[in-house]
Amino acid sequence: MPDAISTLSAGDRVGNYRILGLAGVGGMGMVYRALDVKLERLVALKFLPDELVATNADKERFLREARTASSLDHPNIGVIHGIEETTDGRTYIVMAFYEGETLARKISRGPVSVGEAADIAIQTARGLAAAHSRAVVHRDIKPGNIILTQQNVLKIVDFGLARVNTSAGTTQTLGTAGTIGYMSPEQTLNKFVDQRTDIWALGIVIAEMTSGRNPFRRESPPATIFAILNEAPKLPDEIPLELQRIIYRALSKDVATRYRGAGEMLADLEAFRSTLEPGSAQSRVTQTAPGDATFRETVSHASRQMWLPPTSRAKNSFFWLGSFAALAILLALLFLIPAVRDGVASLFGRHEEHIAVLPFENVGNNPANEAVSEGLMDSLSSRLTNLDVGQQSLWVVPTGEVRRHKIIDPSAAQRELGATIVVQGSLRRDGQLIHLTVNLINTKTLRQIGSVALEDRAGDFSAVEDEAVSRLAKLMGIQITPEMLRTTGGAVSPVAYESYLKALGYMQRHDKPENLDLAVDALQSAVKTDSRFALGYAQLGEAYRLKHTLDR
Repeated sequence: MPDAISTLSAGDRVGNYRILGLAGVGGMGMVYRALDVKLERLVALKFLPDELVATNADKERFLREARTASSLDHPNIGVIHGIEETTDGRTYIVMAFYEGETLARKISRGPVSVGEAADIAIQTARGLAAAHSRAVVHRDIKPGNIILTQQNVLKIVDFGLARVNTSAGTTQTLGTAGTIGYMSPEQTLNKFVDQRTDIWALGIVIAEMTSGRNPFRRESPPATIFAILNEAPKLPDEIPLELQRIIYRALSKDVATRYRGAGEMLADLEAFRSTLEPGSAQSRVTQTAPGDATFRETVSHASRQMWLPPTSRAKNSFFWLGSFAALAILLALLFLIPAVRDGVASLFGRHEEHIAVLPFENVGNNPANEAVSEGLMDSLSSRLTNLDVGQQSLWVVPTGEVRRHKIIDPSAAQRELGATIVVQGSLRRDGQLIHLTVNLINTKTLRQIGSVALEDRAGDFSAVEDEAVSRLAKLMGIQITPEMLRTTGGAVSPVAYESYLKALGYMQRHDKPENLDLAVDALQSAVKTDSRFALGYAQLGEAYRLKHTLDR
């Protein structure tokens, strides 16, 4: 495997794992969704950038710290099953794969209610407290590293890239790793960091949840770092004062006046949560007054200027020269360190689009096409989800939400789900001939951005879908070709793929008991037709799991 990161595709084997597809790309590695063929469970495989383990010393340090991180056992920390290597020496982390959505995706739909934000913050703080008790510092707490599972249990992920502090004050790690908008002042200045850098990041996450925006995000990376170091975080008046106090204390510029640990912050969060009326953001007790001396002091700690010259030195040209030199060094760090550079790309990329795939029209109401039409909606959404994941400028609304809200038109998608664009499509079948039409529509103007009309005389839904995804991507300014999609997804028999789409459709209508049996039959047929069809095997396991759950 000469280039494991770029050549893995669905069906490939890495050790005991069968690759199911690409799950995500980021500055700290590439993540694949895979099936553990021995234990028959879904996992995530994270391949690390070469520069992270460039030397034997780097590799030993990483393995030592990753082993410690993998020993963390807490309901709010994502499980690390192990650290393994490919036959050619590529290091990868084997992690649990969680069905659900990231907090980043949830926030992208708008601010979170105060009560729910408190619950999320409490679970995050519990996970961090457990990690910090083992001297493990995450260093990259952000909404994208917090997963909200379908069981409403929060999981902090990417602990495999954390650092270990073996003794306070002596082995604290130097680290510019992290995402710029969530870096603590000490991280941006490349100083020593400890558990209080995670406290800072959690403070930003809470502010972002409740207001819908990062309090330090500016138009450029240098401006963002300047704000982190010198500007006060401005919080909306709608945030209860007690929660504001918690946020301001977490965002104290000086670590000495920040929360000392996640446990201390957790106690304040739980106390605040206990005062909220059920289903309300209003507190049952008298809140801190804005003029309260303690509150004012907490705000002042979060408003300090860490990187501006004192007035008495304002005229000292050497001081200014030193400041500009420090700025130059900081900018160099931003763009020379890959993890930080990729963080910049993530934060300051192009405008975010929120896309929803609406139910496909079954032209002619052919009963034979009904399940395939339903399945196309799910499959196309899944394929779009994996586009442009490194830039995080494209967010796909889960099809379950589209169905739950019974969304069938662009206006409703914008109003109910916050979608900025939608995909509407239709399917017609004449024997083997497939006619597929997909339209990309702006939900605000209701204007059509573009339309794609495709035909396939061989009845190959996989090929048609590859072409549709690549053409939609091009309309959204994302450069990807059908060939690239086929390389990532792997070749599959047309008959097997059609059976797979039918099964997806049946599984979305499992309110009828016989539909799950039909889904199982279709998937068994798919994997019998194509024994290398990894997605078929994975979906068959999910169908059995769902059937078992409903039969209990």
